[in-house]
Parts: sequence; C-alpha cells; structure tokens
Amino acid sequence: QHQETASQSFAKLEDALKENSDLRIKLDDREREVSVANAKAAAAKESADRRTKQLEEDAQRLRDQLRERQAAGEELRATRSVLESKTATAAAAEKRAGDLETRLRDAQDEVRALKKSEFDASQRSRTLEIELGDTKRKLAA
Repeated sequence: QHQETASQSFAKLEDALKENSDLRIKLDDREREVSVANAKAAAAKESADRRTKQLEEDAQRLRDQLRERQAAGEELRATRSVLESKTATAAAAEKRAGDLETRLRDAQDEVRALKKSEFDASQRSRTLEIELGDTKRKLAA
C-alpha cells in the first residue's frame, strides 16, 4: 500500500511538475509578448514624440510667418497711407499749377493788350505830331 501511495504521490508530483513546466512556458510566452508590446509601445511613443516635436516646429514656423505677414500688412497699409497722402498733395499741386498757368495766360493776354494799346497810342501820338507839324506849317504860311 505504501508503494501504491508513493506511486500516486509520485504521479501527482510528476503532474504538478508538468503543470509547473507548462505554466513556466506560458509565463515565458506572456513575458515575451509583454516585452514585444513594450518595445512596440516605446517605438510608438518615440514616433509620437518625433511627430509632436515636428508639429510644434511647424506651428512655430506658421506663427512666425503669420507675424511676418501681419508686419508686412502693417507696412503696406502705412505705405498706402503715405502714397494716398502724396497723391492728394500731387493732385493739389497739379490744380495749383493749372491755376497758375491760367493766371499766366491771362497776364500774357493783358500784356499783349497793353502792348497793342501802347502801339495804338504811339501811332496816335505820331499821327498827332504829324497833324501838329502840318498845323504849325499852315500857321507859319
């Protein structure tokens, strides 16, 4: 009977050892799966970190471009304002020049009229001198 009990105990021990070996194999498999999963997770995190860094750099570059374009827009508005002011000044100067040209033409016309009047007066003066000379001769005769 002891031998039978020993045989049964031995069989139970062998079963327990086999089960322990099977569990050890399963545990090793799970540890490998966890290790692979951890490696994949670490690679994914590293990739996500790189992508995040790239996105942050892109966002900063876009913010810089936006600031540059806003500054360029401000500069353009200021330039436009100066240009509009200069255009208004130029228009006023052109009007003033037109007014001065009109006044110059009027003055030239007046000078021509005065010269004609002077010429007419000179002609009249000569005519009167001739008539005076004729009258003096007639009186002397």
